[in-house]
Amino acid sequence: MTPGYSRLLVFEWVLPDTGAPLYPALLDINMMALLAGMERSEMQ
Repeated sequence: MTPGYSRLLVFEWVLPDTGAPLYPALLDINMMALLAGMERSEMQ
């Protein structure tokens, strides 16, 4: 990436520990189960 020219856009949901909406929670489960993904906590 060229400094001063390039931009990186990160689009992701930060899910709460409890009470997460269904759709983002299902995407999160799919990523972990099917793609060997790992999630970080909000503190990380």
